[in-house]
Amino acid sequence: MSSSKVLQEFDDLFRESVGRMCVSDAPMGAFVSGGIDSSLIARYAVDQTEDIKLFTANVLGKHSEYKDALLLSKSLDKKLFDYKYEKEMALKNWASLTWHYESPIVVLFNAIPFSGVSKLAREHKVKAVLTGEGADELFLGYPKLLTKRYDSFIKLLFEILNKLYGFIPKLRSYVTNTGGSQDLVGLFHDASNNFSNELTFQEKAAVYDFVPKNKRDEHLLSSCMLQDDIVTLLWRNDRMGMIHSIESRFPFLDEDLIAFSMNLPSKYKIGRTWKFHNYKHPFLIDKYLVRKLAEDKLPKSLVEKRKNGFPLHGLRDIYVKPSFFENGTVSEILQLDRRKITYMCENKNNYLISLLASVEIWAKLFIEKKTIATVDQLILEHIRIE
Repeated sequence: MSSSKVLQEFDDLFRESVGRMCVSDAPMGAFVSGGIDSSLIARYAVDQTEDIKLFTANVLGKHSEYKDALLLSKSLDKKLFDYKYEKEMALKNWASLTWHYESPIVVLFNAIPFSGVSKLAREHKVKAVLTGEGADELFLGYPKLLTKRYDSFIKLLFEILNKLYGFIPKLRSYVTNTGGSQDLVGLFHDASNNFSNELTFQEKAAVYDFVPKNKRDEHLLSSCMLQDDIVTLLWRNDRMGMIHSIESRFPFLDEDLIAFSMNLPSKYKIGRTWKFHNYKHPFLIDKYLVRKLAEDKLPKSLVEKRKNGFPLHGLRDIYVKPSFFENGTVSEILQLDRRKITYMCENKNNYLISLLASVEIWAKLFIEKKTIATVDQLILEHIRIE
């Protein structure tokens, strides 16, 4: 099939998907970040429903993408409603949102401003919103998917050395500082995820037996990432939206679009250019088909904008005092007294300490049965964000 026919089929499927998801007897909204995925959805939605409202999280400071979201709203001639998010709000809302999340907030800390945008939409009488989740997983928007085919070249030297060291195991252990204890750390990490990645990969391997071996890993990785990442994102959107009775809808995750993308050769998903595109993949263009579709529909700067995720001050910017863990669930499980807790907080990576703090917050709410107000007070007294 020619590139033009592929683009036309994508256009038709996407338009139909957005149209179906705009069906509502209440005002519709769209969450826009200024990124290409949500912007493209808003573009198609405006063509199909006149009263759609645009909402964005205006993360104040260096991470703000408000200018891009505003550019989109002006190009669509639609008013943009913004939820102004300051980094201190993370500490103020951490406990209450963990309560609704029902698990530690350790993967998507941006769930906190996401909840604020949902609240804003509800205040404007919106009941359902369109969001851009799914495009990166389906159309190779993540660098690790985009460059997967070059892994063997990038890792060639390591593989050669690894095989040489394999003849002398003790030498490999000495040079690479790996061994039984290090392998155990990896085992604990995999077990904490219930071996879900490994089991998913194993279960899907048989499904792709018909794919040539040199292409199989790419299909498997894409499929597994789609399942794992989308489940996490949908959990965030559902939990943080439903706090305010907001239903999220996902045009990129329409059944027909998923089938289309999963059967689409990667040459339509990855573009090539002589211009510098992204430092993670300098001459490769991610989500090429999505960008081609957007070329005559969105401002050029949004079409060419590189993926930023949902940037904000997060767990890496949070610092926890040792006193927060004292007499808590984490210290009890790890058998840490005050001296050891102090050593941990003063000497270990603050991101890892913040992850433990998120687990501690969850434990205080669901195991120790403390009130949200009590945990709020503990957070404000013993944790800071910079």
